[in-house]
Order: sequence, then structure tokens, then C-alpha cells
Amino acid sequence: MLSTSAAGAVWLDTSGLTNAACTANAITKTSGPTLTSPAVSVTKVAMSGGDTVYTGSYAGSLYFAATDNNAYRFNPMAAATVVSATAQTTGLTVKVAGGSPVVSTTAPFPGVGVSYEFGDDATVPGALALSFKSPSGLTTTYTVTVDPRSTPTTPCTIQ
Repeated sequence: MLSTSAAGAVWLDTSGLTNAACTANAITKTSGPTLTSPAVSVTKVAMSGGDTVYTGSYAGSLYFAATDNNAYRFNPMAAATVVSATAQTTGLTVKVAGGSPVVSTTAPFPGVGVSYEFGDDATVPGALALSFKSPSGLTTTYTVTVDPRSTPTTPCTIQ
């Protein structure tokens, strides 16, 4: 699959996002066509530079798709794109649990899982940096704030 080098990552699990955040970051592009199905319009929630996810848990996982920044359709990031996660606050441990490096695929939403855990001395809420480094060397980084103290009162309705 041909793809641009920059990431245009989207959330695969939007349950910890507020509906307002989802609405503000909703993007609609085409997915497909494939050999067995026509192109369809799909709406996803794009990652932005300062997303906050309300997990209600001090340990768990966050799920994203390694999609590129194509303006017209959802495409996977280039094969061999490396995904990394780095804690930005004290006492937060993060790890890419799956999806890196990105495999060669025509599937539009290759999944990436990131586990997190707050230690006893952790700054709450915590922050992590999620980076996508394409084979060309271009790195796109998103900062995500993780708030384990609550879940959204008005959760996202876009999946």
C-alpha cells in the first residue's frame, strides 16, 4: 500500500474520550475500495496534539490505528513504521504492547496498543508521547493526557 510518510493516527477505542472532543476531531474519509468491496465513507476520531482520555483506571490500555495523513482516504502507515510510547510525567509507565513495527497491509486501520500504569508516586493526570517514525525517517508525535480518576460523563458516540 502506498502511503504518505506523515502519521494521521486515529483512535480505535474512543470510550475514554468526551463527546465534545470526538465531535471536534471527527474526520470522514473513504475506506477502500478493495478487490471484494467498494469504497465507503468512514468517520473516525483523529488524534490531536492534546487529547485527554478519561480511563477510570490506574492501569490499562489505549488503542489507536496507524493511519497516514492522506487527505482523501484512510490508509495504513508505511510498512516498517515504528511506533513508540514515552511517559512524560513522573510515575507513569507506558509500553507499546502491539502493532509496532507496522506490517505491510492494505487494511486501512492497523491497530496499535499502548499499555499504561500509574505508580504510587505518579503525577495524576499523566501524559505520554506517542510517536510514529516512518521508514523515510519522518516522525509524527502526539501527546495524550491520561486521567485515571474518572470516565467521561458524556462519552464519545463515534466508534
